[in-house]
Amino acid sequence: MKASIAPTRAFESAFKQSFVLETFLGLGLLAAVNVFWFREAPAFCTFSPHPYFIVVLPIATRYGFRAGVFSAMLATAFYLAFLLPTRPDISPIDLRSWEYWGPPLLFMAAGVVLGEIRESANRETNLLRLERDDLSRELTHLTKQYQALSMAKEAMDLSVITQEQTLSLLYESSQGLRTLAEGEVYPAVLELLARYAGADAGSIYLLDDGELRLKSALGEVENRPETLPPDKGLAEMVLDRKRAVTLNACTAPEQACGHLLAAAPLLTGSNQAMGILAIESIPFHKLTPQAIRVLSLLADWCSSSVLNARTYLDTKNQLIADDVTKAYTFQFFLERVEEEYSRARRYKLPLSMLLLRIEDWALIPDSRRLECLALVCQVVRGIIRKIDLLFRHERPDQLILLLPCTPGEGATVVARKFSEQLAAFHYEIVPGSPETLRVAIALTQAGDAHDSGISMLRQTQSELDGRG
Repeated sequence: MKASIAPTRAFESAFKQSFVLETFLGLGLLAAVNVFWFREAPAFCTFSPHPYFIVVLPIATRYGFRAGVFSAMLATAFYLAFLLPTRPDISPIDLRSWEYWGPPLLFMAAGVVLGEIRESANRETNLLRLERDDLSRELTHLTKQYQALSMAKEAMDLSVITQEQTLSLLYESSQGLRTLAEGEVYPAVLELLARYAGADAGSIYLLDDGELRLKSALGEVENRPETLPPDKGLAEMVLDRKRAVTLNACTAPEQACGHLLAAAPLLTGSNQAMGILAIESIPFHKLTPQAIRVLSLLADWCSSSVLNARTYLDTKNQLIADDVTKAYTFQFFLERVEEEYSRARRYKLPLSMLLLRIEDWALIPDSRRLECLALVCQVVRGIIRKIDLLFRHERPDQLILLLPCTPGEGATVVARKFSEQLAAFHYEIVPGSPETLRVAIALTQAGDAHDSGISMLRQTQSELDGRG
């Protein structure tokens, strides 16, 4: 009893899968057409190419290897079931002829090849999704660590400043160091150096190709050099000792480094020097141990902020998807489009590209531009297949939609559906304005005129730009 129930449940489970139902419906419809209109050609035996490919090819392309094999085997069953009853006097030798086994072999070959191509694409997509998710989690974890480290660092190092007023002001001013943009860290550090150490002029030099190169400066200094030798004078002492050094430590005139009065090292996580923070001009009575402690503290903060900003940038550059719109990045598009183009040429598959441009971009407030992009991406994702790929363009107002295994007619249908659904939102680009969100679309299908995926993008871009 149990043995009979198990196959029944397995069959019911398999039948619930959409490709099984679609295969039965498609072949059943073709069988009905055969019986009612082409009875003189049982199983469409005289037709070439065989109509059963109408079912086998889309099923294999859409669902993969297992579905492709299933549809090919079912097509073979239908073929032999309709053909053999019409040959009652067939001999075993006749069964070896191409008429009986040729079409089934072609069904199976098409199902296996196209199904495996689809499976390969699915595996690659899944791997990319996993990599994207891992990088996103790593970026989130790094950001949280940075925020926690910044708060702990500020809470611990601010104890160096003993005056209550200075503590409050320094804490408020140090918020500029929380940025993850490296270029914003250096001016903020120099502003704090001038305010809390009393420096009239200061600078930051970073090691680059064996030299200390000027990265940022505050205040006017006569003949401030663009580069400093890291193996001479005050700079050498700072990089060697890895702590703050003042001009008083230079016991010989040749040890002085021209315009530098005091400097502190900028260190990496492995305690390697990457530059110096220097005081170039300060009133004599303000060059106190307190000022040197502030200099050391700011150099430490600057190092941590720069390292976090660089780590954040490196991690962000490894992501293949945009955080806000969830569309793939343009850098990833440059790699993926050539893969899809090569695959389309190799297997003679259609490939289409849609370029979408948000109209009146200049009229849209900056605060609503990302919202507009996110809305367009949401509408696109609602009408495309899993194998279709949506990318950000290097131009902020444009998106690229890559449609593998889709001819120009199919891409036109996608463009029409997108326009209809976007219009249904009636999204105002400016609140209270009659102007609604509009998107211009250009379409290109891969053909003999293209020699690469980038050439498809150029043609589509040229067509879209030509509309003004």
